[in-house]
Amino acid sequence: MNLNFIKVQEEDLFNQENCYFTSQQLLNQFDITHREIRQLQAGTYMIIPKHNQLLISLNKIPLIVLPTQLLILQLNNDCVTFTSQFSTLMEEVNQSQQIWELAVFETLLLYLNKIMNENYVQILVQFNAFKYQDHTNLNFILQKVKSICQKMENILEDVLQNEQLLAQLAFINQKVILNANALNQSCSDLSSQSKLIHTQSRSKLNTIFQKDYNQDELSRLPLSLEALIDIIDSYKIQFHSIFIESCEMDLKVDLKILQTQIKLDIQRNFIVNFSLNQKIINVALTASSLIGGIFGMNLLNPWSFDRPTTNNSPLPFICSVVGTVTIFFGFLLSLNYLSLPSRNKFADKKREAFKFLRKRYENIN
Repeated sequence: MNLNFIKVQEEDLFNQENCYFTSQQLLNQFDITHREIRQLQAGTYMIIPKHNQLLISLNKIPLIVLPTQLLILQLNNDCVTFTSQFSTLMEEVNQSQQIWELAVFETLLLYLNKIMNENYVQILVQFNAFKYQDHTNLNFILQKVKSICQKMENILEDVLQNEQLLAQLAFINQKVILNANALNQSCSDLSSQSKLIHTQSRSKLNTIFQKDYNQDELSRLPLSLEALIDIIDSYKIQFHSIFIESCEMDLKVDLKILQTQIKLDIQRNFIVNFSLNQKIINVALTASSLIGGIFGMNLLNPWSFDRPTTNNSPLPFICSVVGTVTIFFGFLLSLNYLSLPSRNKFADKKREAFKFLRKRYENIN
């Protein structure tokens, strides 16, 4: 199976060419094992220094850094985007970093940091415009930013905690470590250091390379650990900052969703109450109209002018009116009283929700 790489030369960053390698060719030419190739293809987060090379894979962007060139494995759209922006970002990094392999590493960190910042700005825009729409996309981007920033922070912290790995990020340090460790090997292991370096036996070189280097020797490296720590720690802090801001934004999104749900519940409750009040009035009117419906046609109108009122008592009419009004308001009050518990229950829920919102906002601030 051929793997597609983009080759970038140190002396000409803008001249990028396609090249293809099989797993066996990578093993023969660069001593990259099949396991390491699978890790690069899988997008495993890793930083592996080897003799005169670095294997770096961060956020599914795999790189093979060689002394004068860079191989970028083309796996997905992120790799293509990074490749297209590499030359521009590299020029920006070269202003402060003149060592090729460290400049490549810092370029990848700078690219990922910019992508995370752009995603966070996109989250802010969506959050400020958020009302009642679906929040699935907002949560997806937010969780993605949090996950990547946390993974980046963890792997950079692992590098900072491992001084052996940290020292080997620079090729000039690798040579010193290689020579020092080769001298410490027994004659039974190696016939001579000069023969080893002359034959370029990569498997043996990497075996020596992996041995521990003591603290005194680490302090005498050509490129000090402090310089390497400054580079990595600055990006670690930036990723940590984005992660913290994303966590706070996650809380705010949850609160915004809860607040929106409360507003929708209030509107739904208003509609339900309006419909309930209509039904209560209809029931009260129906019940109160029974007296008028039964007796109203048989009662004399005391204000009728076609007959003398002296011989007709208005009492039946008055009783009918009073009974109708009494039944109407009696039904109205009793049915309203029966609906009060549900209204009070909703009001209690609303108060509890707003108390919860207030506490969450206080915790964020």
